[in-house]
Amino acid sequence: MNKLFDVSVSEKEGALAFSTDAFLLFAMLPEAKDKTACELGTGNGSVAMLAASRGKFAHVDAVEVQSGLIDSARENVRRNGLSDKVTVIGSDLRDLPSCMNGCYDAVFFNPPYLKNDSKNTNCDETNRACRHEIYGDISDFCKAAARLLKNGGDAYAVYRPERLADLICALRGSGLEPKRMTTVCPTEEDGPSLILMKAKKGARAGLICERPAYIYKTGTREYREEFLKIYESGVIK
Repeated sequence: MNKLFDVSVSEKEGALAFSTDAFLLFAMLPEAKDKTACELGTGNGSVAMLAASRGKFAHVDAVEVQSGLIDSARENVRRNGLSDKVTVIGSDLRDLPSCMNGCYDAVFFNPPYLKNDSKNTNCDETNRACRHEIYGDISDFCKAAARLLKNGGDAYAVYRPERLADLICALRGSGLEPKRMTTVCPTEEDGPSLILMKAKKGARAGLICERPAYIYKTGTREYREEFLKIYESGVIK
């Protein structure tokens, strides 16, 4: 059982543990207390619950396709008393009901990073599906986000730098224009290990590349002061 701010998360065996990329996805979400949002691929429901419990959105619909994780997410939502703020929807994101189209102010996702033909496969089905594009590739995530968003709505994603070109092409191909990007590096001596991206539906071209975020002090595993502030506040300013 992990304790994240005021949320307790029971993680299903085989699912990806809550980590830096998931936390940064939560931290980059805006404070839009009167808005509705949807998470694609919620897993155990950690990010959706954090966003709802910290008042970032009025309500979050959390989509998950794996039956074991659907049950886990629903139980986590119930246990944390968030059933009025988070709804777990069991569905393939490629086949969401049309009644959800154009309903959301924001959509966010932390998609699998590895192609389905990757040699780095895992024998555990849940773990493999969390890491590999079995239930949709990055284009499928972006198409689903575009379909769910209101015009002018925002999509938020965390992804790997080696697949940045794939992410940008998928966003633009779905009608989501990349607007802000932050690279996340372990230290000042390292290249990026994560990409944080915000895109807007129906926007004009124009991408702002923010100052890189560094996690650790050089030569140590000690968090930098500015990164500690993100962990303490749950907000990337």
